[in-house]
Amino acid sequence: MILNRYIPEYGRYIFFFLLLFLVFPPAYYFTPRQGLDSSYIIGIHLAHRYCMVFGKDIVFTFGPLAILHYRLPIAVNRWVFLLFDGYFLISLLLLLKAVIPRRSGYGPVLFALAGFLLAMGEALFQWYFLLFAFYLFRFIKDPVRLFPIVQAGLFSLLSFYYKVNLGIAALILYLAAIHLALFRRQISLLRYAFIVCSYLACLLIFDRILHVDLPGYITGSIQLIDAYSDAMTIPAGHYAIFLTGSVLIVFLVFSRWVYLLVLTLRRRAGRKGQIGRDDGDELIIYGIVAAILFVLYKSSFVRMDNYHLSHFFGIAGLVTAGLYVFSSPHSRKWAAICCLIVLGICVGMANSIPGLLHPYAGSNLLRHLAPGKISNYYHGIKDYKDSASVGQLPANEWERMVGDHTVDIIPAEISKIYFAGLHYDPRPVFQSYSAYNTYLDSINSRKYLSPSAPDFVLFSLNSIDNRYAFFDESRTKMAILSHYRIACEADSNMLLLQKKALTPLIEEKKEIVNGRLGESIPVGGGNDLQFSRISVHYSLWGKIKRFLYQPPALTITFVLGSGDSVTYPASPTILEDGVILNKYCSSLTDFQRLMAADCRNGTVIRQIRIREDPDNRGFEEKLKMVNTYYRFPARATNHI
Repeated sequence: MILNRYIPEYGRYIFFFLLLFLVFPPAYYFTPRQGLDSSYIIGIHLAHRYCMVFGKDIVFTFGPLAILHYRLPIAVNRWVFLLFDGYFLISLLLLLKAVIPRRSGYGPVLFALAGFLLAMGEALFQWYFLLFAFYLFRFIKDPVRLFPIVQAGLFSLLSFYYKVNLGIAALILYLAAIHLALFRRQISLLRYAFIVCSYLACLLIFDRILHVDLPGYITGSIQLIDAYSDAMTIPAGHYAIFLTGSVLIVFLVFSRWVYLLVLTLRRRAGRKGQIGRDDGDELIIYGIVAAILFVLYKSSFVRMDNYHLSHFFGIAGLVTAGLYVFSSPHSRKWAAICCLIVLGICVGMANSIPGLLHPYAGSNLLRHLAPGKISNYYHGIKDYKDSASVGQLPANEWERMVGDHTVDIIPAEISKIYFAGLHYDPRPVFQSYSAYNTYLDSINSRKYLSPSAPDFVLFSLNSIDNRYAFFDESRTKMAILSHYRIACEADSNMLLLQKKALTPLIEEKKEIVNGRLGESIPVGGGNDLQFSRISVHYSLWGKIKRFLYQPPALTITFVLGSGDSVTYPASPTILEDGVILNKYCSSLTDFQRLMAADCRNGTVIRQIRIREDPDNRGFEEKLKMVNTYYRFPARATNHI
């Protein structure tokens, strides 16, 4: 019975501030670090320093507001972080006051505490998305009030300019909710027009303030989202138990939505269109929660490593709480049972993920409860250095070689450019592993073929997920062959390439080869460069698996001139983009030899075989290969 007792008003506010303290930033800013993940955050900050346009100069899975993801003192004014933190915490406090009313028992309080303990370490974009959802639910339940829809709109825009996949989902759900409110006659046509026009105006204002080319930003984002599953999949492996838990959560909410939909349709047929407003609200809210859980599931379980899958269980419990908070009285009991089941699964899963600090573990919990957070935050504001030199090295060899000229780096370690103090001028998709289809690779290639191409490129040959690195950004590598030369070895693992006069490769001939999965396909010989676009299509079953979970896997085997063979994972979108096929290049030395001799030297590939996993089928048997052969023109001697 203790769960039914009411907490006093002062205790309610103490509890609210405890929750706010759990999610309070551990520090005001952080010192830049080296590494793959740190590099893309540094790249976003450097984009702000050099006033680059997102959607044109930068196309990535994170947008301009990713400066909030890992705050660095590189290019952002000291008060920007404080402004966003203040808005987030005030909005969260106002939401807590609304969803946990004065006469709440201890049950909702304990549920909220358990959910916040799971989510306290989640990235800010997860919290923005959560606040968007709850303010949207408040609008659905009370469309007369203006504040909830304004807040939902602002958080959808913040999500959109922060994390691409969640942001696009937020925009779609927001506009769908507005149109449904008009269709259900909950808002007038005038109010509808005012909300939509204001929303679009704010979108354009954000566009201008944040230096975004909106058409390019949306197009690039859709391309990134569409090809992500094909190129970035990591199979479940020993994480299958976590996949099971996530599917149960999504299925539980989705099945309840289907039940409510069928019930609503029956009532409509039986009552000649008279449906209770609460029933309609509940149907919409269940549908939105199911859609949100599916988006979170897809973003977490395509790459099934411990880091990505933790995001789903960290936030799913709080998302599902909206079912209880905004449920109608006659279905609140079922909603409570659903929320408790989801929370139980999330607690069990989140505290079992190997290799991560568990939310309820002592060290992690103490870190978030440490009073020193406030002191660290205050000293961070006081000592913040809006400077380009934080963490950078003194005069160094790279700076001596490059000087004030512009520089890009391939494949991904942008931190090296930052720490060396060089002038960063990247291709739009600035980390090679993300340029995983024709559109994304082509915009990079156009940058390298244009007069605005960087003067120097720091180049190394490596990739992620055991990929064949020479296949990443193949069009961009063709542009390098046309527009750059080897200047020197920057270090033992990297070449310094210098821009030269543009000498486009000369197309010799083109042919079409039809083949089948699993069979050997000859590769053209000679000194010409063979650029091949290989089309491998999903079957209907493969498309279903790709949509609901992960696509089936492909491998490609090279049979070399020596008779040896090597096998790598392959991505359909990368193969469709086109690859340099007749030269085997697996090391920086191989690439250096190929570039120095216009691809006339090096190990030859004689045959290829493309296979699907016999235990995970999902491709059509036939494939098509369009081969284009290029030769190198006479060497240019004038350098830029």
